[in-house]
Amino acid sequence: MTCLESPLSRMMPVSELFGAVRRSKKMTAASVDGSINRVSQGTAFLSGVLAGLVSIAVMYSLRVAQVGIFIPELAVGALVNATPGNIESFFVIQMGELAKYTALFVATLLYLVIHGAYGLAIPAIQRHSGRRFVSVGAFALIPAAFDLLLFMPLFGAGLLGTATTAGWVGASVNTTVSSLVYSGTLLFVAADFRMSYPERLKVSRRTFVKSVAVLVLGLAALAYGLDTFVLGPSRTGYKTIAELFANEVTPNDEFYVVTKNLIDPTIDAGGWNLKIDGEVSSPLNLSYQELLARKQTDLYVTFECVSNEVGGGLISNAKWSGIPLSTLLSEAGVAQDAGYCVCACEDGYTEGIPVAKALDPRTILALSMNGQPLPKSHGFPARVVVPGLYGMFSAKWVNRITLVKGEYKGYWQQKGWTNSGEINTTAIIRVPKDSSVSGPMVSIGGVAFAGVRGVSRVEVSTDGGTSWNAAVLKPPLSSTSWVLWEYAWSPSRTGRYRIVARAYDGGGTLQGAKPAPPFPDGASGYDTIDLSVSL
Repeated sequence: MTCLESPLSRMMPVSELFGAVRRSKKMTAASVDGSINRVSQGTAFLSGVLAGLVSIAVMYSLRVAQVGIFIPELAVGALVNATPGNIESFFVIQMGELAKYTALFVATLLYLVIHGAYGLAIPAIQRHSGRRFVSVGAFALIPAAFDLLLFMPLFGAGLLGTATTAGWVGASVNTTVSSLVYSGTLLFVAADFRMSYPERLKVSRRTFVKSVAVLVLGLAALAYGLDTFVLGPSRTGYKTIAELFANEVTPNDEFYVVTKNLIDPTIDAGGWNLKIDGEVSSPLNLSYQELLARKQTDLYVTFECVSNEVGGGLISNAKWSGIPLSTLLSEAGVAQDAGYCVCACEDGYTEGIPVAKALDPRTILALSMNGQPLPKSHGFPARVVVPGLYGMFSAKWVNRITLVKGEYKGYWQQKGWTNSGEINTTAIIRVPKDSSVSGPMVSIGGVAFAGVRGVSRVEVSTDGGTSWNAAVLKPPLSSTSWVLWEYAWSPSRTGRYRIVARAYDGGGTLQGAKPAPPFPDGASGYDTIDLSVSL
């Protein structure tokens, strides 16, 4: 039988794998150098992978601590930027937030394989250098050079990471530290492998194939588990009307979150400033404390993501507090030829809204959410809240507002999403939560939303859309928030029913019945559920 040489053919505990920690005092410099010189390609590759695990963990930890960059994150960002909006929308709808984390996992795995490939140079470099300290430097130089000179420019971060928020200094520090960790760990592990397993190890092709199959199944199970237990169901449901009404204002930790980032920015409010410039007569530069000292306006505003499906859960309602954007723009003095108000954010995101929308007194620069400072995931220290437009127009982590001439297309608009952003009228069924109910009286309820146009009527059908009955509307918290509705229904028989809901905006216009996907203008169509009734 044909065999593949590999150090994985023997099952070994982690404690044995890293047994060099216990044996390090017994290793002489000569024995270590000799062991490294004699490692096989399989051992060299596996040593590179194990060292890569440690190095990548260090790089990621530094990135989370806002020091430098994380190469797999840059790779995913470049992939997302290059992906057309319709394709991206498909993956977002199918996988939700799991899509980008799956991409990050794959990118990290490939990056790990590259580190394994670096390890193949162990024997050659060790033989030519002859000294371990020279080898450490050489193996630190290899990944650092690839990261700074190849991967960063390739992924749009600029040479040496100059185009990142960390700058070339932060990127260089992160890369240097993680590369030194890689180099030291690589030589240590390679020597330990060779001294622990001096004879070449073999694994049959059948065992290799089985191992790969187990790995693939394990990754599939992990993805399924994340999708099921982390992301949860896309539809939000409540068992009773009372529970629905109790959640008219969405708690901060339940408010939907959508972001282009894998790691959101952490901002020190003490060093943060908001700049307002461009087509203005008096540019402003305001600190967080200066903004907090101003009079705050409270406004209930419902957000809906443009990628929300009919009946989906990417819609929430909160009380936002902040300063009318019109107040700040008036102080800056908007030029008559200014066409768009462009928000630039700490994470590189940009978004633009027409000046007329920016001057609407209901558009605010929000500093708090439901009576608390903005959570990090919702844009601390400041975000723009734009009622009536899909959530992508309410930019988070804003640090600059620039008035420009003509139209501006932001991050998502450059990928083909709508630049008008007006929210489509929709009615969503949220009660009952379960697909089976019992009793002579069934409560049906939900939310309806039409942006700043308001909702004048909601109708419910219990026969699949053949006949319609008016629901009872609860007065909304504001003209910019959703409307809660309920319908008391007495089924005539035991059986299965198709429940449908539809809404009319404040002007009496019925929502669109024709189903349409979220891309590019937001989803449309009637929300429908199937309900089993037992009398």
